Amino acid sequence: MVVILEVLNLTMLKKQITHEDIVLTCTTSLMPVVFTGLLAAIIFNLSLLLGILVLILGMSLIFVRMYTALTKLTNIEHNKIYLVIVIMVIVIAAVLTFAVYHQFGDFLYTTVKGLIHDLA
Repeated sequence: MVVILEVLNLTMLKKQITHEDIVLTCTTSLMPVVFTGLLAAIIFNLSLLLGILVLILGMSLIFVRMYTALTKLTNIEHNKIYLVIVIMVIVIAAVLTFAVYHQFGDFLYTTVKGLIHDLA
């Protein structure tokens, strides 16, 4: 469904669609779905490292797509595009921090508390 909407969006914006546009649309429009699934997997105790690696790959594809779309379709200055990307990176870092805390928060708390107790 997402891919179909993206292709329709491209047809409205451009008169001709190239093969590269279709490949780019198909590979990157599903990344938000992958991002959401991996986020759920990280929070609900699946492999944290694998989830983070695939998450970084998916988000880098989204950033590339967002950057190319914004530079092609609008006359936005590059500084504003970088600002949007930095904001998205901050949001992702906050979500990953929450996920790591959700998984390992009790372990870290008891470890630090034990170290402080041993030192005192």
